[in-house]
Amino acid sequence: MARSYLLNRGLTPETIRGAHLGYVPGHWNVWRHMDELRVPCGITIPWLDGDAVWAVKVRRLGGNTKYVQIPGGSARGLYNASSLADHDVALFVEGEFDALIAEQEAGDVVGVATLGSATGTLAATWVPDLIHCRRILVAYDADAAGQKGAAYWRSLTRRAQVVNLPFGKDITEFVQQGGNIKQWLSEFV
Repeated sequence: MARSYLLNRGLTPETIRGAHLGYVPGHWNVWRHMDELRVPCGITIPWLDGDAVWAVKVRRLGGNTKYVQIPGGSARGLYNASSLADHDVALFVEGEFDALIAEQEAGDVVGVATLGSATGTLAATWVPDLIHCRRILVAYDADAAGQKGAAYWRSLTRRAQVVNLPFGKDITEFVQQGGNIKQWLSEFV
């Protein structure tokens, strides 16, 4: 079920493995005890910085709360920060799955990262990862939260440029509906 969900979002098996996505089996409203952690059932999304685990979020496959962060991690991380190192243009999207599909489709053109949500803020720890970027493209969801998140980026730096998708509410939906991320980005890079 979890693998099908990820494949239906457009992620390849290579991307799924490379991101170390995992699965805690069970009904969406069940929590399991693993060592000293209490973890909800669902797809695990580790936030890595090199070999260090910064945080782990779980995408629940039901209920009102889609994403839950496992206690002990930092909510102020930068998911996929390592992809920024070799690029002078960064693309920020709202969520981890959007970041993964954008990197999968256009990671050779831009570095892709996320703060994990439209309401996330950039901790000072991560500023050095962006210093070399001449442009920061912000492609948040086409909703009120996305607009607020994009305004946050514009308030941080003049290098931030809000870019709107030609169609779809987010990067994933854009790809699912036949959009080509690399072609779309070509006018901004």
